[in-house]
Amino acid sequence: MFDYTHANLPFVSGGTQEVRKIINTYRLGEIISFSTPKELGRELNRVLSDKELLSELKSNQEKYKSLFSWENECKELHKV
Repeated sequence: MFDYTHANLPFVSGGTQEVRKIINTYRLGEIISFSTPKELGRELNRVLSDKELLSELKSNQEKYKSLFSWENECKELHKV
């Protein structure tokens, strides 16, 4: 997730609880639902063809990049 954010690449996720929380809070990617490879392809194409959505996600990634870094994550891990 950090790598995608820093590369300004919106991401999609079927969503673990933590990834869903980040996507819903910061709007850095899109949560998708699929049960077959064909459905996955359809969802990926939907996201990639929606220029307005991609623009929003990339803008949010630029805005929140500093929050999602390995440096910040290391600080949190050292607290544990």
